Amino acid sequence: MITRYIADREVIGSTIIEALDGGLMLMYSSVDGRHFFKSYDSFRTISEEWLVPVDSKTANANIIRLKDNRLMMIIRILSSDSEIAKIRGASFFTYFSDDDGHTFYEGKRINEKDECFYIMNDRILRTASGRILLPTCYVPSEFIQEDLFEKAGQSGCFYSDDEGETWHHGEWLPAIDVDQLCEPMVTQGSDDLVHMYMRTGYGYLYHAVSKDDGQSFSKAMPSSLRSPCAPFTVKYNTDTEKFYVIWDNSFPAPSQNYPRSPICLAESTDCENWKMICELDNSPMNAYGYPNIYFAGNDVIITYYESPTRMHKSPTHKLKLKVFDRKELGI
Repeated sequence: MITRYIADREVIGSTIIEALDGGLMLMYSSVDGRHFFKSYDSFRTISEEWLVPVDSKTANANIIRLKDNRLMMIIRILSSDSEIAKIRGASFFTYFSDDDGHTFYEGKRINEKDECFYIMNDRILRTASGRILLPTCYVPSEFIQEDLFEKAGQSGCFYSDDEGETWHHGEWLPAIDVDQLCEPMVTQGSDDLVHMYMRTGYGYLYHAVSKDDGQSFSKAMPSSLRSPCAPFTVKYNTDTEKFYVIWDNSFPAPSQNYPRSPICLAESTDCENWKMICELDNSPMNAYGYPNIYFAGNDVIITYYESPTRMHKSPTHKLKLKVFDRKELGI
């Protein structure tokens, strides 16, 4: 296993995508813009790095390769409505690159109305049909208050069937009998079902399923993954034909967002029943979150933030990267 830090200040989440020349590109957001790192050895070494000066600090780091080989990046702009902006609600836009991520130009607005939306890192997914899904948390206008908004999150997907030129949204899954459904992430296995996982304040990640390519979902139900209201990731790997989840494997303390330790890796054949693989980090005094997992041949690349404090919204988040050989993990 290789462990290193990619960034050491106020970094939350990252995403990884293959470059046109066969290398890998890792991207994260900061107050300066979007940071890109390119590597040909799964980030054991960095061959090139550059900054795209767009956006502000956010966990949103999403990029996808389009069918014409352009890159499409999702950009977050804080709402012009002062009440929405106060709770960091935003609108989202597409930016496109013709030179494999070195420069970008503005594309389309995703949400039609200036309402309250949240999108986290590494969420964008292309389904088997070619549709692009962007799982999103939505807070209706009647809950735009600082003491209510986190309890009123709804989950659903914006989607595009024309490579990001136009966007629509499916049904919003309301938080019924549960304290919020937020920061959704979707994945899809070989059976074409779209699985959506969400963080909640009820001590477990919640799970719903779509049979119509992400336009609507079944009622959200508690999964077997105990968790504080904390970030996670879930992915499908075509080589192993299994799903993988990285999450904070603990019950919530009086502050429902914590403890965010230990951070763990598990696998599943059906995206419902999970088998533990390992703990990735487990210091009881640290916090870990906004993970990402990427499979590159025999390498499994994992990133997440590490904070040396259990305080919420700490400016000390570092972006930690681990590279495993598949044999080390038994996958």
